[in-house]
Amino acid sequence: MMKQALHIFRKDLRCLRVELGLFLALAALFTVTGALYGAGVILAVGAIYLTSRLIHAEPIPGTGQFWITRPYRWQSLLIAKLLFMAVCIDMPIGAARFILLAREEYPLAASLPALLWSQLLLFAAALPVVALAAVTSGTMEFSLAALGVAVAYLMALFVTPYTVRFQLWPVSVEWFRDALAFSLLTALAAALLFWQYRERRTGLSRIFGVASVGGSAVLYLLLPISAGFVAQTWLSRADVPPLQVAPDLTKRTGMRPQTNQDVADRLVRVPVDLTITGMPAGVETAADAVSVKLEWPDGRKWRGSAGLSGLESAPRRVSVRASIAIPNDLFQRIREPARMRGSLYLTLFGDARSRTIPVSSYPVNALDGLQCNTEPFNTYFCRAFFGWPSRLVYAKYGEVQSEFTRLVSYSPFPSGPDLDATAARYTTLGSTGAAVVTIITKKPLAHFRRDFDFAGVSLADFIGPGAALPPR
Repeated sequence: MMKQALHIFRKDLRCLRVELGLFLALAALFTVTGALYGAGVILAVGAIYLTSRLIHAEPIPGTGQFWITRPYRWQSLLIAKLLFMAVCIDMPIGAARFILLAREEYPLAASLPALLWSQLLLFAAALPVVALAAVTSGTMEFSLAALGVAVAYLMALFVTPYTVRFQLWPVSVEWFRDALAFSLLTALAAALLFWQYRERRTGLSRIFGVASVGGSAVLYLLLPISAGFVAQTWLSRADVPPLQVAPDLTKRTGMRPQTNQDVADRLVRVPVDLTITGMPAGVETAADAVSVKLEWPDGRKWRGSAGLSGLESAPRRVSVRASIAIPNDLFQRIREPARMRGSLYLTLFGDARSRTIPVSSYPVNALDGLQCNTEPFNTYFCRAFFGWPSRLVYAKYGEVQSEFTRLVSYSPFPSGPDLDATAARYTTLGSTGAAVVTIITKKPLAHFRRDFDFAGVSLADFIGPGAALPPR
């Protein structure tokens, strides 16, 4: 079987030498431009075209193909196609990215695991393309089908938010939805490939393919955000401290202004401050999400998610401000005591690491895959080749410590399948004139949920005096 697969592989090398040469030229362009000017998109299109030509060299649909009457085993044919993809498509892309890493002087040893993982994901991401080519008879049919998938994707992306209750996932847990939909789609594509090459039942395979794409799209678009936070807490194995959550009525402020969408939905935003005590020493806290349920004595209820608009830290104590968007008719009852129940999702950061590097206008390797340099107007710039690390990152310049961002992904994976995942963040340095800067990172230690249940709470107690009430 393997001998025949190698024979088919060598045949494909000869037959597709022109297409392969063009693809290698695109990979070289990708390397020279550093993935700028759309080179990554062009390379991806070239890879898709070469994949379709590879599969259609022995098309699966139909009954008149030459290879059906020759002693071709379907296992050998499938292995040969996957081998060509790994050697002639995946490896050139990996080589181009390796050259980019070396040219930009990233630490190669530390970057190698992320590069290998990313290449594995790229190979998996190509399986749906292979499956589509396996159920089409030629390049034209493949192109029309791919165009239809692209149009359907764009329509779902831009139309769904206006037709269903669609929520944008926060950066921290978005990886879970992406990984779940990606895993489902690639697994179904692999199953379709196996079935189509073994049975050559094109009609049933096409139905299965459409259902697979539709099911993956539904999962991606309609999976509730709460599932991401629940999964994140399941994946966290660290011990969680015995924290206490209580309402904080000392920070009474005015209500947040209504947005245009709030006015259209007849919603009013009420600030609710919560205090978490019992924090362990030496850690930082990030509030990821909060859900709230209000119950009035007469049976009226409201349940929903609350936006997080602020967080204040003190020794062993954290204050979180949530913004509850409740309907206008329920807002009129804010002075009536209600039972407030909910869940607060938190992340603890710690295990700080640091590295002191010279202040330079040229990128200098720091740690956790970061390269940093100064920019004009006291701006400090850090970048990472495989996406921003799942860390809180600070730059300490003299006595001033500046944070880059708290919008970090909690993904446990070192990289994704993107051809160009380079991420950059800025912060502002002081004017001490120091010759060195210290880069500090803190990793997530634990993701957990704390439930709270407050009886007889009046929403009006959270609102400062003089706040304007909406008209009845």
